[in-house]
Amino acid sequence: MAVITQKLYGGYTSTNSVSSIYTVPFGKTVILKSLTICNTSATKQMFSVNLQGIDFARLRDIEPGQTLVIPVLDQVMKAGEQVLVYCPTANALSVRLSGKVTDRTDILTARMNVNTKDTTVIPAGKMIVKSIVICTLSTSPIDFYMKLGNDYVIYGKALKPLDTLFIPFLDQVLDNESVVCRVSNMSTSVTVHVNALVVN
Repeated sequence: MAVITQKLYGGYTSTNSVSSIYTVPFGKTVILKSLTICNTSATKQMFSVNLQGIDFARLRDIEPGQTLVIPVLDQVMKAGEQVLVYCPTANALSVRLSGKVTDRTDILTARMNVNTKDTTVIPAGKMIVKSIVICTLSTSPIDFYMKLGNDYVIYGKALKPLDTLFIPFLDQVLDNESVVCRVSNMSTSVTVHVNALVVN
């Protein structure tokens, strides 16, 4: 099963609207490894990162000359899915994306908007949950809850406004169980990305 490590994108955000920097090739799966964003302008900039329609980082500030390395925690993307970056100022941010291109079918990332009702991010199945990314879309603090099966792994975690929380190396087994999330207030104010390895 071939795995090719490569640069997926290098260059500037060329427009002041949401722009696609990478589309997964037909018949392939891509594991995103690292996203680097460098502000080469003389002023503070703002950026957002979106993975196939779901926010990954929302309206984050980056100072002049600052470089941010975003560990994308092996986010899995399927054929035709896109990585999008937004900056209101054209040609202000230098962006570089690296990853691995493979034909594996036993890995996945489930992405979803979460609201105040229990939301099933991954339906019942046999898999290993590898890592989780939670992105707050609200400008107000919010509490977050997550269950694997019937067991809470996150309970009332206070999320900062417009923050992205990375939870690596979870390695929890789902034995025909689901991943369910909710927030305490403000409907559709958090996005969740759950990485998993499908097992028999």
